[in-house]
Amino acid sequence: MTCCMPAVAVTFRVPLVAAKQFERPLAIAFLVVLTILVPFRHAQAAGSAPVTVVNTPADPVPVTPVGTTPITGSVSVTNTSANPVPITGSVKISGTPSTVMAYDQKFTSVAGGSTVNTSLINVSTFKQIRVVVGARNINFCFAYLETHDDAGNFLGFLDVSPASLKNGDDCVLNKAYDTPGAALKVEINNTLQTANDFRVTVYGQPY
Repeated sequence: MTCCMPAVAVTFRVPLVAAKQFERPLAIAFLVVLTILVPFRHAQAAGSAPVTVVNTPADPVPVTPVGTTPITGSVSVTNTSANPVPITGSVKISGTPSTVMAYDQKFTSVAGGSTVNTSLINVSTFKQIRVVVGARNINFCFAYLETHDDAGNFLGFLDVSPASLKNGDDCVLNKAYDTPGAALKVEINNTLQTANDFRVTVYGQPY
């Protein structure tokens, strides 16, 4: 007669203290794996195509133009003597120029030893004037610049000057004067014995 022993279920229990000892190493290993995999995933995504570059005025992207590049908007150009800007064709100037011609008169065949006078020239709107007196083939002449009030009364001489030698044998006076007054008259004395032509031009710079 065979006698069999009844089956006995054996259960192994891991002590709680031993399980606690494995928790910290496992957590550290998990964090290390995440630290390695996450940057790798982002690096793979950053290099994917296509790439969109946004060029804004706040953050402009520097580029090198190739060939002819159209430009829109306002462009500032500095014109200097060292790097002049070439201009071709007709040029239109608008507005009031800084210097205007107030008087221009040619006197022909002025007899030798005589004088000639301009009319009263209104210079009341100018803060500075430039008087140009010229004669050809004469190396000496006198120019008298008279100042007058609004009524035409003589006030005094702005200048009494022999014109300086310039351009060879030509008699040329070219001087600028501040605060010219209300009116100006120019008298020219031909010191030669022969007749000559004279020209008087007055330029003014407005206030």
